[in-house]
Amino acid sequence: TYQILPREYTVTTNTDSKVYDGTALTAGGTVNNLVDGETVNLTMTGSQTDVGTSDNTYELNWTGSAKESNYTHGKDSIGTLTVKAKSIVPDGPDTPKEEKTGITVTDPENSIYDGNEHINGLTVTDSKLNTTLVEGTDYTLTYSGDLINVGTVTITIKGIGNYTGEF
Repeated sequence: TYQILPREYTVTTNTDSKVYDGTALTAGGTVNNLVDGETVNLTMTGSQTDVGTSDNTYELNWTGSAKESNYTHGKDSIGTLTVKAKSIVPDGPDTPKEEKTGITVTDPENSIYDGNEHINGLTVTDSKLNTTLVEGTDYTLTYSGDLINVGTVTITIKGIGNYTGEF
């Protein structure tokens, strides 16, 4: 007597990365070592939208021509999906087209001295995402200088969350 033993298969999922753009990062994968001509249905379930890293997961369904009982599952090679923070520094006139971030910042309004503290806001937008960024979620502001008396106040914008950098 002899036995026909199950064939070992593995799944390899791809690794990929990109700079944050508000859309989900996904990548493909493959099922390895199936008998020629036999098929299974591999569905990629890994997804990364915000800044961070996650496994490029998958779901395997034996609805193709391969019979699950003819196979045994070996050690998979799972890739990672990484979304990196986008620069919050606005595009300058010399920024090359392929490096443009779409970040714009409105200048704050000037104030007239009245003896009160003046913390004048500004608006940061990401035209590539067609959205206005949110202070405390996408960036922080720090003010330096005298906020009451006549003079110049400098505002520093620092990216947080899905944004990085400062100016």
